[in-house]
Amino acid sequence: MIRPATIHDVHHIIALGERARSESPIDQPPIDHKRIYDMAAQWFALPTMCCALVAESNNEVVGMLISSMTEHLWSQDRNAICHTLYTLTEHRNKAPYLIKDWLRWCKKVNAKSAYMNIDGEHNYKLETLLMVLGFSQNGTRLRITF
Repeated sequence: MIRPATIHDVHHIIALGERARSESPIDQPPIDHKRIYDMAAQWFALPTMCCALVAESNNEVVGMLISSMTEHLWSQDRNAICHTLYTLTEHRNKAPYLIKDWLRWCKKVNAKSAYMNIDGEHNYKLETLLMVLGFSQNGTRLRITF
C-alpha cells in the first residue's frame, strides 16, 4: 500500500534513509535527524509544495519517496523534483507504485514537469522503469563534491 507519510512515519523515513545511505556507492553526508524532523513539518504544512509518500507491507514502512516543488527560473511553470526514492531490497516492487502515486500528486498540484534524480547501485534498473513510465532523458546530471 502507498500512502502519504505522516509525522509518525518520520522515524521510519530516517531509518530508510540510513539504510539507503549505507547501500549507496556515492559518498553521502551523515543524516541530521533533527533537520529531517524540521523538514517534515514543512512537508505536512505545505501539501502543494512537498510530497512525502511511504510504501507499506504488512503494516511495516518499506519504502519512501520525498519530493518538493519549485518554479522554473524563466516562467511560473512548477517543477516537481524527487529528492529520494528508496525501498528495502526485498520490496523493490513497491517503487513503481511510489512513482505512480507521486506522478498523480504532480498532476494534482499542476506541475509542468517532474524530475527524478538517479544515483545509487541499480541505476540501469530504475532508468528502465522510468522510461517505461514515460520519463525521457533530459540532459546529464553532473556533480562535484567539495
